[in-house]
Amino acid sequence: MKLKKVLAAALAGTMVMASLTAVSAETMADQSISAFLENMTTGTAEGIAVSGDFDLTLTFHNEGNRDQNDYYYTNFSIRVMENTDTPDDLYFRADNWSWIYQYDTAYTYNCDNTVYDSSSTQLDSVDWYTHTDYDGDWAAWVEAMSAANGGSDCTVNLTRSGNLFTIVMECGGATFTISCEPDFFDSDLTVYLTGEYCKLTNIEYTLNGASSTSDDTSSDTTEASDDTSSDASADDSSSDDTSSTATTDTTSTTDTTSTTTSDTTTQTGDAAPIAAVAVALIGCAAIAFASKKRFA
Repeated sequence: MKLKKVLAAALAGTMVMASLTAVSAETMADQSISAFLENMTTGTAEGIAVSGDFDLTLTFHNEGNRDQNDYYYTNFSIRVMENTDTPDDLYFRADNWSWIYQYDTAYTYNCDNTVYDSSSTQLDSVDWYTHTDYDGDWAAWVEAMSAANGGSDCTVNLTRSGNLFTIVMECGGATFTISCEPDFFDSDLTVYLTGEYCKLTNIEYTLNGASSTSDDTSSDTTEASDDTSSDASADDSSSDDTSSTATTDTTSTTDTTSTTTSDTTTQTGDAAPIAAVAVALIGCAAIAFASKKRFA
């Protein structure tokens, strides 16, 4: 009877510990970003390694664009990058604009289904990129990002299922949802919280409902500039401050890219392996206890 009570108590404690591990969130350093992707080129951005299908949620306080009058599209961005020397990049911008840069072709695919080559010549459109939803008050978003306000708490959820990427961004009274289904992205990727003219604090994230850890990019960050590679920052795109709906942007490509290589690692805090190990240890303890009692 005593052994049963010991085992029951130990098992209960193990499951509680595993449950707490599964829902815990990891923290990131605060980010104060001036130029586009500046925190990546200076090595202060932290990458989150993902592989295959994933479900990633980031929460943070966003003081937004407090100095660039009317340019509220210069705010936080999510960058999804392949872990190669020639990475394809997927960008989601805070004002419901997004684009993909495909390295091999030097094509930029925009969320309005327009496609441009490296010389900014428009090509045939694609139909796998969708601006799926806009909900919320754009005026409230602008007010939240203004210098007269203290900013807004934001939640960003990014998922991948097969080739389908979907992001839902809730911030400043507005919710944006964008989906795309490119068939040329690798399985192993790194996700970065970056942007332009924004200050992001109290950053936390969870990956697949479990905690993850990541290294920063300070070790191997390089910049390259040539005619065959470009990061389309779309900085000529803006949203109307007085509009209650998202304004469709136009985007331009540049010939400058920041190629970031990082030694990013992920440790998934999955509860199942922890519980399995703990149960195995409890089993060993039970055997030892029974053997001791038998031969006493």
